[in-house]
Amino acid sequence: MDDGRSRCRRRRWKIGGAAFWRVTLGSALLFGWLLAGRQAEAQHVVQVPARAIGLLGAEEGRTIVDVALEQVAPLEDARDCSHVVHAIYASAGHAYPYASSAEIYSGDRNFVRVKHPRAGDVIAWWGHVGIVVDPAQHSFYSLVRTGLKAQDYESAYWRSRGQERFYRLRVAGRAAESVGKRTRPVLSADY
Repeated sequence: MDDGRSRCRRRRWKIGGAAFWRVTLGSALLFGWLLAGRQAEAQHVVQVPARAIGLLGAEEGRTIVDVALEQVAPLEDARDCSHVVHAIYASAGHAYPYASSAEIYSGDRNFVRVKHPRAGDVIAWWGHVGIVVDPAQHSFYSLVRTGLKAQDYESAYWRSRGQERFYRLRVAGRAAESVGKRTRPVLSADY
């Protein structure tokens, strides 16, 4: 004699092929969607020697900081923070095709994301960029509402803007690539 529980078990395992594949495919798509979102947010960081990808040198970075700190009034081209950074880099002899703060934050081809900043690197939040002055003191230089100023990027205000990202200018072949969104994993020179 067959009790109700064993019939139920047999039915549970007799799920049709189409239903099984719909559940499996749906789960795989959901997992892939969740994973893709986390990967885009995390932005892969790969360790690559700086010389291999032609990054701005330490001495050149200090020159950029010197040029930035000499600015007492916004530059002619300074409509916003990203234009100020662009103009300062150009004044220091390191021109690159203009990129907005959102493009730099998202991963512009002219810059390589780095874990450890040094003087002259670009610091970016969504909607704002500046130039790292002294990483040991967490200072950066930028155009803010009150003018050109050096500020602490670990202050409460800048922490409230979210996690900052650091970028170093790519100078491979001593010419920057054209501006565009990153289509490959971010490279990082960690030193």
